[in-house]
Amino acid sequence: MNRIVFVFASLLFSVSLWAVKVHPEPAVITQSDGTKITVYAFGDEHNHWYTTSDGVLLYHEGFDYYVAEIDANGNLIPTKQLAHEVSSRSEIEKKMIKKQNRRLFYNVIDKEISKHAARREPIADNSTLFPHKGTPRAIVILAEFTDSVFKDADPKSVFEQYLNAEQIDNTVGNSTVGKNYGSVKKYFKDMSYGKFMPQFDIYGPVKLSKELKYYGEGKHDHMNRLLPEVCQLADNEIDFSQYDENNDGYIDLVYVICAGYSQSYSQNSTDCIWPKSGSFNFGTYDGKKAFRYGVHTELNAFPGAFKKQGLDYAINGIGLFCHEFSHCMGLPDFYPVSPAAQNAFNPGMELWDIMDGGEYLKNGYSPTEYTAWEREAMGWFVIDELTTDDKGNVALGNINNGGKAYRIKNDADPTGNEYLVLQYIEKAGWNKPLYGQGMLVTHVDYDATAFSLSSNSVNNTIGHSRYTIIPADGIYISSYDTSKTREEYKKSMEGDPYPFFGITELCSIPWYTGNDTKKPILNIKEDISAPVEKLTFDYIVPHDTIIPREGFVFENIFVNGAPEGNITMTNAAITSYSNGDKVIEATDFNNAEIQFADQFNANGKDSLHIDIFAYENMQVKIGFTEKSGKNGMKPEGVKKESGTQMFDLKEKTWTRIDVSVEKLANGGIAIEDIGGITLSNGNGKTIYINNIYFYTPKVNAIDEIQNNADIHDKIYTPEGIRINTDKKNLKKGLYIINGKKYMIK
Repeated sequence: MNRIVFVFASLLFSVSLWAVKVHPEPAVITQSDGTKITVYAFGDEHNHWYTTSDGVLLYHEGFDYYVAEIDANGNLIPTKQLAHEVSSRSEIEKKMIKKQNRRLFYNVIDKEISKHAARREPIADNSTLFPHKGTPRAIVILAEFTDSVFKDADPKSVFEQYLNAEQIDNTVGNSTVGKNYGSVKKYFKDMSYGKFMPQFDIYGPVKLSKELKYYGEGKHDHMNRLLPEVCQLADNEIDFSQYDENNDGYIDLVYVICAGYSQSYSQNSTDCIWPKSGSFNFGTYDGKKAFRYGVHTELNAFPGAFKKQGLDYAINGIGLFCHEFSHCMGLPDFYPVSPAAQNAFNPGMELWDIMDGGEYLKNGYSPTEYTAWEREAMGWFVIDELTTDDKGNVALGNINNGGKAYRIKNDADPTGNEYLVLQYIEKAGWNKPLYGQGMLVTHVDYDATAFSLSSNSVNNTIGHSRYTIIPADGIYISSYDTSKTREEYKKSMEGDPYPFFGITELCSIPWYTGNDTKKPILNIKEDISAPVEKLTFDYIVPHDTIIPREGFVFENIFVNGAPEGNITMTNAAITSYSNGDKVIEATDFNNAEIQFADQFNANGKDSLHIDIFAYENMQVKIGFTEKSGKNGMKPEGVKKESGTQMFDLKEKTWTRIDVSVEKLANGGIAIEDIGGITLSNGNGKTIYINNIYFYTPKVNAIDEIQNNADIHDKIYTPEGIRINTDKKNLKKGLYIINGKKYMIK
């Protein structure tokens, strides 16, 4: 075995590259000595490493995994000791493992990743990025090696279907192309609502001069060997000058599909190519410079993966291609790239995003759809913003079918870069294989450097992920957590969208800046039978409307914002619902007052009705205050106030209060002089007030009740509670008797 040092050094040529994360599931490997070992993979093509279930660092060479040695510089060096499961290790193997300085390895690789950070906007107008609107053309060259050729006799026809078909034809080439939900072009057409339909012009296959290992071996495969040779071999077939859409002197994109398997699966040899995209100068062809590239592989998974389905092999899912192609258009990775962040299980997006694990959804045959954020970044979609003026009921629907997505900003963040994105995810179309359905809440803390391709560090800061979900069930399981089973991971994913098993609210948002708790999401409900808007929720405060009271005489003060011009307020203000209705908000109050218009007269009105919403269980005192003097002039001195009455408010719901005017006035104020209401005992909390009115029921006479006594009378309170007693024994109050309303005084 050759002694190859795993070093962290800069590449010898100027290059930027991005790659797919390793396949997230643990792999059971049969070693060359016949033993089996479960291997866990981390990272991506640029930096990846392997461990056992108990964290032993391994060195991958060929198809085997060896116990790694860590030198003084933190480099991994292979030994001759094949790795084994804990129960099968020899004393020699145990001693080698004990010597591993894993902390040094992780420190070195973290520094290597952060060292290459640079500043650049993610989806800026950049001539080196592939266009993401219109119908741009991209070069795709099929390439095979002296020891690895395409499985199908006509690979060009296979990949024509794979890349460009409006609907894949299963009869062309290997039937497994049809496992894909659609072609690459169809994926981006669907994501962009038809605004972006790339055309892939396929050339080759060309035959490279050497075996696969020459181009693929080692920690970093050799794009500086592969790409120039591929372009030179295809030069006679391609007019590269036709692929510079913006005429900046650079070929827009050169994409190479290599025969064989991907190294991103742990079961495959280190000789294999790892799917990736990137940029470096690899020649000039027909007067145009070759700079941006993508590399993909022909076959899915690993040898023997599809034997149970009666297949010797399967053409790759489009997920890996779409992931790398998205890098070519400017999107960064949303999984934690650094070893420290992965080992800390720093939250990312997992299967919810194609730029994390979503490229592997259904083996890559149905990659996760672009999120609302990604579509907006590309200019294909607009996320609506919910502000404090948008209180009330909000509806979400599948954004593929005309539904909206919403942004809620953190008002404590002066940059405006921290916010939530609310999107309804439906198990349909490309997303059908996902484990959960409902409202996905994504927490974004945008930073230009972290989201740039050159830094690619969105979720690398431990404890400060910049693009991740807020799970409904509060449980996040990382695909890097080797202590969790696949079933536990699946259940965790199912619990991410709202509502999940009765989790119908999000009141505490884990902002990084400040502690803004004034934008709760309440009463989340899903109706899968609805045509588009399948999910609704109440934002900040539920929308409240007046309850019809037939047979009552009203004196309106404030009902859904009318008449707002006839009242004045202290420590309270009118705020809006999204539909234009209004509500009174008393924010952080201890005492508040709502003063009525001078022409108001409560004389002859029996009861006061008021609706109050609170975020938590609390009590509020309600009382009356005296009317202003004649002609709107208040009398000198302190206004008279009535007695007060304490009322219990239930959390996150409207409490409907009806109280006797006479009882509340309590002799302190004449009923005809009532000019407003006071609210106290707030203790710095916030409440919302609506539907303030005085009323008197139109009732039948008491004599009528007494003279028409019937033991079969049905008597109810206004709340609908039946009373089993004779009418003659009723106490003072309002009752519903045989469907009619009566007031007993």
